[in-house]
Amino acid sequence: MQHDDVQKFFAVITDVRDRAMFLLALKCGLRISEVASLKLTDLYLDEEHPRLVAPGKGSKERSVYLSPHAEWACRAYLNERPQAAGEFVFLSYQRNNSWSQSTTSFKSFPVTLQALFTNLIPGTCQPAPTF
Repeated sequence: MQHDDVQKFFAVITDVRDRAMFLLALKCGLRISEVASLKLTDLYLDEEHPRLVAPGKGSKERSVYLSPHAEWACRAYLNERPQAAGEFVFLSYQRNNSWSQSTTSFKSFPVTLQALFTNLIPGTCQPAPTF
């Protein structure tokens, strides 16, 4: 995707949770499953170089340094995050206006990361034709 396309994409993401999730994936190279399974104890935002520990494939962990945009988005979300007792960073929205403490499902997104990477024409923000 071109820089302008990324800006257009983020211009329509107004929810702070969704913005933080997408920025972690795009700016820090996290997999969808890594973003969804992040726990509050995985964040080290107060270090000199803010980072997180991503639970990756095969029960391996990796340390990932946050870009300035991703750090800002995480802090913005955490400031607005409901005070649920859950350990996961990203809470799922429920239909009854409550919050789930389980891992967030990207299936609940109006636009998903899968769609971003698989259903867009490369180099554009236009959806690929469906047949």
